Amino acid sequence: MTLSLGFKYSKWMDIVLESLSPVLVFTYNRLEQTKIVIEHLLNNKLSEHTILIVHSDYPKNKGHTESVKKVREYLKSLTGFKKIFYIFRDENLGVDNATIKTVSEVIDKHGKVIVLEDDIVTSEFFLEYMNNALNLYQKRSDVFGISAYNPPVFDNLSFSEDIYLNRRGTSWGWATWDDRWKEIDWDIRKYNNGDYDKKKFSLGGKDLPWVLYRAMEIEDSPYWDIRRDFNMFTLSKYFVFPKISLINNIGLDGSGEHCKKTQLFYNDISIVKKTPLLDLNVTYNEGLQKSFSNYYSPSFFSLGVRRFLKLTGLYKLIIKLKG
Repeated sequence: MTLSLGFKYSKWMDIVLESLSPVLVFTYNRLEQTKIVIEHLLNNKLSEHTILIVHSDYPKNKGHTESVKKVREYLKSLTGFKKIFYIFRDENLGVDNATIKTVSEVIDKHGKVIVLEDDIVTSEFFLEYMNNALNLYQKRSDVFGISAYNPPVFDNLSFSEDIYLNRRGTSWGWATWDDRWKEIDWDIRKYNNGDYDKKKFSLGGKDLPWVLYRAMEIEDSPYWDIRRDFNMFTLSKYFVFPKISLINNIGLDGSGEHCKKTQLFYNDISIVKKTPLLDLNVTYNEGLQKSFSNYYSPSFFSLGVRRFLKLTGLYKLIIKLKG
């Protein structure tokens, strides 16, 4: 079964629009990036029918107070969406706790959610793709979530499908359902003895065991997504990825809290000319997964992973452990 709704007018249009997922956008203190993210989201043809939920974390220090205030003032001025709800925290939760807590709150109420951060710029086909995929793959219990991002893994490979199954998730434009989210056991410290199949886990990226190790060792590390990915692994589930990325991360400009400046992961979303065609019966492709896994290999430094690991603080840890 393939699907490309296009959301053209029909008698069941009202039903389709009522079933659209809310979009949750996490913000902090980056006003200009936040404006760009919202402007691109408004360019999606489903935006006026979409519920927008904006989250603003409390300043973690006095130096961020004014910039957070300006972002909140901008958010309160927004129009163009079906409804807008605000979650303005009165204490600083940090990325990890804010993500888990807020996604849980939203998904409890709505049953599903599309998640963006204040540096994720979307294609005009983003909302259509995400909602199509949420509606279709909810029927497949082995699909944990939907990604709008794809790294430049397949630039030199050719395959006909618009989407594929991946053993890794993403935090750069993603979506899931309440029953999948509630399956996650956030306490991964029980695996601190390394009692799991590292080779199989590495199919989602050869860096994953190292990231998992760091998440278990450092109490306040913002690694909610590795915990999700590890649970996906233990449950034998997948993320649906597009062949061509529908998002671009503009936060790698040095303004973010956790990454330094780089153009390494730039995606040109202007090349996206249509909504990806979905296939309910898409099957897992071991060859594609191997290419993906190698791209995220700590030894695959020639493609820029060394720079990524340095940006995220993992490089020294890997060298230490390998030594």
